Amino acid sequence: MIRIHCLLFGLILVSVSFSQTNNSIPNNPFDYKWLDQQFPIDTLISFDNDTLVLSENQKYYVINFWFSSCMPCIAEIKWLNKLKEEYQSSELEFLAVTFEKKELVDTFLKNNQFEFQQFYIEEEKINENALAIGYPTTLILDKSGTVFFHKTGGYPDEEEAEAIYKILSLEIEKL
Repeated sequence: MIRIHCLLFGLILVSVSFSQTNNSIPNNPFDYKWLDQQFPIDTLISFDNDTLVLSENQKYYVINFWFSSCMPCIAEIKWLNKLKEEYQSSELEFLAVTFEKKELVDTFLKNNQFEFQQFYIEEEKINENALAIGYPTTLILDKSGTVFFHKTGGYPDEEEAEAIYKILSLEIEKL
């Protein structure tokens, strides 16, 4: 009988311990760590070696994380370009971030028009900071640098990828 009580007591301790540590684990593995938080990267370097310090500009930013062999990333480009064409202003900029090297991006862009200004962040830095939890990832930052919108994933079909245009248009209209 004592063994059963000890076993039950041990199980209760383990379950209480687990439930306390479980509070720090997101409910969904696709929850975005930076939503409603300050975006952790303030300085971006373009492929033309231009430096952009996000906090200096007091602008809204649409930031798209992509890479050249990601079919959903490629399918969204047409719609992201349309979004930029319709909504770019002095208060809203459109940026693309990839971990790929300049040569690969240049080759891709020769055959695929992507109108966002292109930036590079090392893949390890993207992963360490959980900037993109999948591809494509699109964020909208407010003027203070807080991430107020996040979407990860997409469709490999260009027509289905129009969804990103519709979703982002609704969010941009709120600005």
